[in-house]
Amino acid sequence: LVNGAEIEPGTELLTESRVDLVVGLNSDDGSTYVPDVVGLKQISAVGVVNDNSLNINKLYFDETVVDYDDSLNAMVWSQIPEPSDSVSVGMGSEVTLYLTLDQNKIPVKEEIVAE
Repeated sequence: LVNGAEIEPGTELLTESRVDLVVGLNSDDGSTYVPDVVGLKQISAVGVVNDNSLNINKLYFDETVVDYDDSLNAMVWSQIPEPSDSVSVGMGSEVTLYLTLDQNKIPVKEEIVAE
């Protein structure tokens, strides 16, 4: 901004003009996708969620997790919202993770084989 007005790129200004730089996200930059963290250990899952500009709402541990060490080894068996690479959510949205030590609760992911 110069004198409170937005200026276009390439606009010539007088030397020593006061320029106010406004930094932020526009509506096109404020969304992200929900990553698939099912099967990841808790610390890795939280890191991936945060790396995608999302926040952890709550961590729910099932009955198999009884102490701190268990919580570090627990893996995500479910998440809300579900992962999506086609529907975006606002940056800063919350993700809830459900964790377990029971390998049988963790869904098996199908591998896509290129032909």
